[in-house]
Amino acid sequence: MEPRRPKHKQAPPLEVSQKELERALKEQRAYVFPDAELERAAFPSGRDDG
Repeated sequence: MEPRRPKHKQAPPLEVSQKELERALKEQRAYVFPDAELERAAFPSGRDDG
């Protein structure tokens, strides 16, 4: 008999604040960052997907 394989541990659910959700829904973008600073870091030349 084969030994049982351990089950993969499930990651805890991702928590998103209400404010962040509302902003994401309003902006309708493919990627949503928690704050504008992180977004600027990821897209230094700005974004034109909206």
